[in-house]
Amino acid sequence: MDGVGGNEYRTSLPGVGIFDVDGSGRVTLGVFVQAQPSASPVANIEQAQASATSWAQTHHMDLSGLQHRASEKHDRGTFIEYGFRWQAKKDSAWLPTFIGIDVYSSGGVADFVQETIPVTIATQPHVGAAEALTRARAAAPAGATIDDSTDLVVVVHANGSQQLVWICSFRTPANTFVPTLGSALVDAQNGAVAIL
Repeated sequence: MDGVGGNEYRTSLPGVGIFDVDGSGRVTLGVFVQAQPSASPVANIEQAQASATSWAQTHHMDLSGLQHRASEKHDRGTFIEYGFRWQAKKDSAWLPTFIGIDVYSSGGVADFVQETIPVTIATQPHVGAAEALTRARAAAPAGATIDDSTDLVVVVHANGSQQLVWICSFRTPANTFVPTLGSALVDAQNGAVAIL
């Protein structure tokens, strides 16, 4: 199958999970049938992050060149899951090199993803954050509220091309026919806007 970084192969190990492996043999995605490994329960997000960090180091995932980008707690109704993401950053742009790990409240790892894609474009924007927000507000659906913060991100498209964009999130009124949450991607080089 085609992966973001080139050809990838999917394999299923009965009783273990599903894994994607890139052409170099590196596992880029793992979804476990049961939380791996059995671990001590975690009482809060800090303990869950410590569990995720320890698991990453034990499984030879190098977090040293990455910055902690996100921590999330998800109440799935019958269980709690914590998600963590570490990502590379150059200048002010988040790069397509990252590690994400989800941990159950039991302390076991539910799944992981890791990607390393060399950046082939400039990471200095010609369009600044304030201009990106102005353009996003003009292009967003009627009645949408744009968040005041943006992220500068190198995105990789399905054809492998890269683009430096500002991601501006918005919310629309619940009675419209568009999703209540969305994003405006503002090209950081030419200012073109795409609504997702």
